Amino acid sequence: MPRTFEYFKADTFIHKLSPVSKVLYLLLTTTLALWCNFIEDIVVMVVWLIMGLIFLCLAKISLKSFGFALKIMSAVFLFIIITQGFMYRDHRPLFVIGHFKIWGGADIGVFTLEGLLFGISVVIRILMIIVAVPILTMTTSPAIRAPKSSFTN
Repeated sequence: MPRTFEYFKADTFIHKLSPVSKVLYLLLTTTLALWCNFIEDIVVMVVWLIMGLIFLCLAKISLKSFGFALKIMSAVFLFIIITQGFMYRDHRPLFVIGHFKIWGGADIGVFTLEGLLFGISVVIRILMIIVAVPILTMTTSPAIRAPKSSFTN
């Protein structure tokens, strides 16, 4: 079994793609993750994430190969969602666990729907990039191949 994000040889469509196309996919994914700023973009990001998961399946990359990283990240994801839920300000509270006024007049005891959705969108952005990286690193051989030359010594 390959180590986390380490290249493994396989005969798949994704392995046969040019490294340049995989780098472009990673750059496009990163750009999309940074560009989608609005809660309404969650649908676009989820579709892109599902497409990345399909690419992982086509490349025969198991989620178990980087499951340890995902286990660690799940705690970070939960922290992000909870923090955004309490810190994001809007008018639709889901629940209140007290009123804790902080400097600037904000009340951080209120968990808002918008904060929950924003936290989920941040997690989806991170997941998009986490899924895109192994498509490049685990399917692209690190061996440098010199182009064949017609000149001989």
